[in-house]
Amino acid sequence: MCMRVLCLALVAVSLAAASGNKPNFSGVWRLDASKSEFGKAPPPQALTSHIEHHDPELKVHTEITGPQGAYSTDYKWVTDGRENVNTVRGNEIRATVVWNGQTLISNAKTTVNGAALTIVDVWSLSGDGHTLTVSRTVQGPQGSAEQKYVYEKNEESARTP
Repeated sequence: MCMRVLCLALVAVSLAAASGNKPNFSGVWRLDASKSEFGKAPPPQALTSHIEHHDPELKVHTEITGPQGAYSTDYKWVTDGRENVNTVRGNEIRATVVWNGQTLISNAKTTVNGAALTIVDVWSLSGDGHTLTVSRTVQGPQGSAEQKYVYEKNEESARTP
């Protein structure tokens, strides 16, 4: 009996630890262009993402300033593999978002100017929780492109989980 209780307790602790391993991406994140890689695309002049993450819900509001001016985007995702549908700059984006250990993977499909694109983003958080890296692969009619976006957490948002 005592051994059975001990085994059940160990299983409960293991499950709690496993579920607690997922990072929380909440905060205000500013792109560090010097650490990022944009491939052939021009880097933005400024990019800030405001993320609210209450797993499985994830909301991302991004403000971007670049060669084409300033604009913002909004995404709402669930991280449990169900399809998410968002419209960004007039383009419908269908994505599934799932956890793979401590990384979050978004697999999105959209059409831009008649070209079908697949965009895979892999999100990872540094051990100290202050650096968010999004590795992106874009596949389209003209081949594939790799990009890496490195964000630093705003000090004010670093104080809150």
